[in-house]
Amino acid sequence: MEKKTRKIVYLSMLADLFHYGNLHLLKKSKELGDYLICGIETDELVKSYEKKTIHSFNERRAVISNIKGVNKTIPQDSLDPSENLKKIHKKFPNSEIILIHANKRDKLPEKNFLESINGKIVKIGRASCRERG
Repeated sequence: MEKKTRKIVYLSMLADLFHYGNLHLLKKSKELGDYLICGIETDELVKSYEKKTIHSFNERRAVISNIKGVNKTIPQDSLDPSENLKKIHKKFPNSEIILIHANKRDKLPEKNFLESINGKIVKIGRASCRERG
């Protein structure tokens, strides 16, 4: 069990064709905390919303695992990250958990769990043309 209090940031992503927007999201997420965990959407999850990936889960996970600032990757097998958030909270019980919300979902079932542990949701938008240089 983790004893040190720190900010744990959780971000779920598909990360199929890695691009500047993914890098921007990872960079901004890391700036919010001490430890960045990325949930990589599993092949089964992606198939559930009828998308086909170019790269397999293992390939996508390998790319994100090797990005500077990413401390850990875990499988994300549901659009609702609540189960992963519960596992993170169990491993880091004295830490503040910050969930990055970067998609277009309106309903956030994970919000109730985060509120119960004093965590928070932070919305990060896409990188603008100005930010792209």
